[in-house]
Amino acid sequence: MARYSHISVAAMGKLEVPSTVDAGTAILDGIPMKTQLYDLCTKLRAKFPKVKFHCNASYNNVNRQDLLVTDVLVYVDDCDYVLGRIGHGYYGMNSNSNNDVPEFMVESRKIMNEKYGEYRDQYHRVFTRDIDKALKNALRYLLPYSPAELVVAAFPTFKEALDSKRYVANRDFEREIDPIRGYHALASELENLVNKGVEFSTVHFQLHAKDIVTKFQRMKELTQKQTRSYFITIRTVGNMQMADVATCKDPKGKNPMHDDFFEDTFKVMNVDDLPDDIKAKVAALMLVDTHQYIEGVGQRATERSFWVER
Repeated sequence: MARYSHISVAAMGKLEVPSTVDAGTAILDGIPMKTQLYDLCTKLRAKFPKVKFHCNASYNNVNRQDLLVTDVLVYVDDCDYVLGRIGHGYYGMNSNSNNDVPEFMVESRKIMNEKYGEYRDQYHRVFTRDIDKALKNALRYLLPYSPAELVVAAFPTFKEALDSKRYVANRDFEREIDPIRGYHALASELENLVNKGVEFSTVHFQLHAKDIVTKFQRMKELTQKQTRSYFITIRTVGNMQMADVATCKDPKGKNPMHDDFFEDTFKVMNVDDLPDDIKAKVAALMLVDTHQYIEGVGQRATERSFWVER
């Protein structure tokens, strides 16, 4: 997309010119200009008396060697936007590929120079070494904005204002909803509504609300369930089967490396002395493969070790 920048006359800023110039320097509208630019500006004003010129460090260039302005903004009092820019100097990528030769330049929104890519400054510029051709280009392209063009030029700042309002509203909404936008908060409210028999109006809620609540309740059940676990190792001592039993607290968020993981120290007892429900679960786990888990029963940890839930 072309990168032409519409500059409002009000936004041109304060006139900025070099404070030290040689005696006899050509000055027009308070701007010390290189001779070629002064000549072009003078000719343009002769044909277009209302035209004015402006220079600002944000928009224009100054020759570092002789401190003379090399291009200026062109505007008129009865148009809110700058008509364009004219200059004389080295602008690069010129049509004859000889960048050592200074040229007259005219820049305008009206120019679409297909010799250059739309993303380049040169796309909205035309170049010539001939001052009379430069004058014709200026008179052709430096025109006041039509009402339709004013819309195009003024819209970005209007859009920016609208976008800013929307951004602020969106930001404020997100800040307000942030504490309750988690899945748990939403699911809790959804569960409450389903339990009250609320009829949902959207298809997605109609199709999925009950399943969401069912799965939410299942998640809560497992999360809130306090599960005392036992780690039991069966070993043979002589003719007896002995069990090393560690009583563990609810393992959620715990770590065996921490002292609070164990509810009690290891106990050694005869397997026959284990509570009947624990013996039954160990017997069930002996029938499955290592690492296999049975909900509500436990997991076979190794060939002879078992996690038993109770």
